Amino acid sequence: MSVTLDRALLKALDRVDQGAWSDRVLAASLAEQGAGSHPAAFVARFRGVLEVRRDLDARLAARLRRPPQGIVLQALRLGLHDLDCGKPPHAVLNRLQNALGSAGKGGRSLVNGVLRAMLREGETPRNAPPQAEALLPAWLLDLLRRHPDPTPPAEKAAGLLARRPSWFRLRTGRDPVPGAVSDGFSGRWIHFPHLPPEGLAGLPAFQEGALVPQDLSAWGSLSLLDAPAGARVLDACAAPGGKSLALLDQHPDLRLDCAEADPARARSLERRLPEDLPVYSGRLEELAANGTLRPVYDRILLDAPCGGSGSVGLRPEIALRDTDPVGPELLARQASLLRCAAGLLAPGGVIVYSTCSLDPRENKLQLASFLEEQAFSVESALVPQACRDENGAWAWLPWKQRDCGGAWAVALRKEGP
Repeated sequence: MSVTLDRALLKALDRVDQGAWSDRVLAASLAEQGAGSHPAAFVARFRGVLEVRRDLDARLAARLRRPPQGIVLQALRLGLHDLDCGKPPHAVLNRLQNALGSAGKGGRSLVNGVLRAMLREGETPRNAPPQAEALLPAWLLDLLRRHPDPTPPAEKAAGLLARRPSWFRLRTGRDPVPGAVSDGFSGRWIHFPHLPPEGLAGLPAFQEGALVPQDLSAWGSLSLLDAPAGARVLDACAAPGGKSLALLDQHPDLRLDCAEADPARARSLERRLPEDLPVYSGRLEELAANGTLRPVYDRILLDAPCGGSGSVGLRPEIALRDTDPVGPELLARQASLLRCAAGLLAPGGVIVYSTCSLDPRENKLQLASFLEEQAFSVESALVPQACRDENGAWAWLPWKQRDCGGAWAVALRKEGP
């Protein structure tokens, strides 16, 4: 392992601490010189630290009067993780000392002293990995215990934290890719049990643009949308644009509009989508009220903002939050988006409401409230039995569909001719 790789890891881990999404940090880091030559090692160590960070921090806290900041803290976490994995102590400590060149003598001495003391007193390597439940915050453990699926909470926790394959959507009309494993639903999502030594750069199909990174859980909502040829479709919370691109790839003749509330994300979305595709920046309610969007849509995809509890396998930092991200404000926002989407839908049309959440408050309870006040019905015919919940929704459960993230999607048809 090179010093350059360790420096890149420390910077990447610190970016996650500052609020960046780990999957985006990972993609950017692997594209930089220094990380690209060791993609498998980089991914394993980066994700490994995030996945067990609660355990690492609890053990380090007993050794520190006050936790350091920046790359010194990341070096303690990375070093303890590597030692737990059985890597040679001399190599681990020497690499970290070199990688911490800009941290000053004090930072290097702290990392060296703490990790050597833990080695000397037998605190690392660990005899056994920590239990999954010990790596989750109280709010997430409570959510798993309250979830109606009867799987024991310990199995739910282990399934939620399990690493997922990196899924890719194979663009329509492209040839099958040698060495890829296809999903059991659409046949258009694939992953690779083994990548070439140079990573994705060694796959001609990726270099040619035939593969688009996208989690398999996206297939549920896209399938339920079931848009006919020439349909008017609104992607109501469209950024970052993965589902919009998938729809256009599958149905190039769709008349697709995209809306995005966040201005910066809307600008990024415009750059990613075809130039002639309308992207409307603003809250959906405002776009409807001022006449920018009118009730003409045959299909509306509402991939609502949510707490993200189903995405822990993709973004382990979600499990590092100490407070429940689902509160009254978020739930009210979801309900408002649903009501607005109902008003923009033509009679007989379909809304697909989806989240990457396992929380009943964001899913079945939002559905129940919506159906009480709106003339809609649930359509469940397209939901595979293995994924269908008691509400007729498509429920991806990470402890059952172990290769993909958790998500929930329901198709709602508006009454009318």
